[in-house]
Amino acid sequence: MLLALAFAVSGLRARPPTTRRVDPARCAVVAAVLTDLPHIDGSGADGGKFIAASAPALVACPDLLSSLPNGLQLADDEAIKNASTAFARRPATVFSIGLPQVEGRRGRATVALSYRCSGLCGAEFVLSYARVGKGWVLQGKRVLSVS
Repeated sequence: MLLALAFAVSGLRARPPTTRRVDPARCAVVAAVLTDLPHIDGSGADGGKFIAASAPALVACPDLLSSLPNGLQLADDEAIKNASTAFARRPATVFSIGLPQVEGRRGRATVALSYRCSGLCGAEFVLSYARVGKGWVLQGKRVLSVS
């Protein structure tokens, strides 16, 4: 009986870790958001533009981290600190992209986007995208909050 219990317990520990499946449709929407970011950005803040690697969209689509658009860098601890400071020596804006909600049959997607910037500014949006051909096109931006 003890031997059976030992096998059962060891079997629980021996399971391989689960891997997250990347959803190509969601990642295509995130890639479109990254491309559109210079046109969406209303921060007006001087300084560097950064994207948080911990953003849900980039956690789900890690391949996009290696192909960030020009002018957008991966946020390090200093950039995050500077974006949260009223008087930062090196001003920064840090963006975060939520996981897109894709309605495949209708060819529509919505995405939450937020940013924080030095001087204690920030904003939150919901972006609307439509599938056009093989890509996604920004259709609208709804502002949820601005400071």
